[in-house]
Formats: sequence, structure tokens, C-alpha cells
Amino acid sequence: NLVPKPGPEQRVDFALDKGMTLSGRVVDKEQRPLAGANVAQGLESFHRSVKTSADGAYALPNVDLSPNLVYVARADGYVPQQRQSDGTPSLDFELPASVGVEGTVVDRADKPLKGARVYLHRIAFAAGVQQDRSQMQAQNFTTSGEGGAFRFDQVLPGQVAVVAFHRAFGPGEAGPIEVPVGGPGPRDARVR
Repeated sequence: NLVPKPGPEQRVDFALDKGMTLSGRVVDKEQRPLAGANVAQGLESFHRSVKTSADGAYALPNVDLSPNLVYVARADGYVPQQRQSDGTPSLDFELPASVGVEGTVVDRADKPLKGARVYLHRIAFAAGVQQDRSQMQAQNFTTSGEGGAFRFDQVLPGQVAVVAFHRAFGPGEAGPIEVPVGGPGPRDARVR
């Protein structure tokens, strides 16, 4: 710990060790490689990250391989996975497919409403799904298109609700909607 003292400028020197390389593969539940998946050290940012190659392999250089550090793998269309290192230079990830939530915004007479603002809200996570508190808020929003259609992709498993607002109507809600882990999708919601 550095405790600054009054007076002239103080000098502090640091000796940094070169980091190690963590490598492994990212695959889906059927063991197929996931090309272009993002693997990163830590939960908060992806400033130290790499993409997987066509065979799902990655090599993340200059990292700390101490046990219990967290690494995260993410890929479009799949549920993110976080794992703790065990102190070895190898860590593989197996990502389950994510499920989308789609539906239609309609008025009380079942007439589709284009231009409604649609929000996806988290109610609960499925057991065993990695989570953080920020994901309990509105996860995403979109605007209903032709025929009142909307869609959310990569919805983490558990329970969600969909809420829609339109300037000419009161708000409407659908839910709870069960989103299974890697189950057949997408889940359907009709919002009135």
C-alpha cells in the first residue's frame, strides 16, 4: 500500500510479470465448435478478450492463471457461460443454445399494432443459470413492426414478462413466459 506523505514528489516502481496464456475450446451441447465466440477474463468488461477460430479454439494471452479467477464465453444464439479457472492453462466451455421470445402486439379487438415499444423484463432465472443483478432489470427493448410482430433473441433461461406501450393505447403485458435451457424455441407471447 502506498501512503502519500506531504512534501516532494514520491516515486513508486512496479515489476510486472509477463502474463500466461489461457487456451481451450468453445463448443455447443452437441460438441460442435462455435467459431467467433468471445472469451474474456472477468465479468465486467471485455477489454481482455479474444474470438474463437473456426474449430472453436482460443488462446487468451497475458492473463493471470491463479485459481478461482472468472472467465466468460459468449456466442450469438447461445447462453453465456462463466467458469472459474483451476490454475491450469486450459479451460473449455460448453454453451447451451438460447431461446428467443417473439410475439405480436394487438389491441383488444386483436388488431395488430405497429410501432409499440416492447420491453423484455426478467422475473426469475432458471436453476443453475449464471446471473448478475443487472440482468433483473429490463433486458432489452424493441419496436413492433408490420403485423405488430416483435422478437427478442438470446434470452437467458427462466421466467420473463413482455410489456408493450403504444401512444394510442394503455400498456399491455404478457407473462410469465417460461424460457427453457436450450429448449425448442422461440417462446410465443401475445401482448394486449
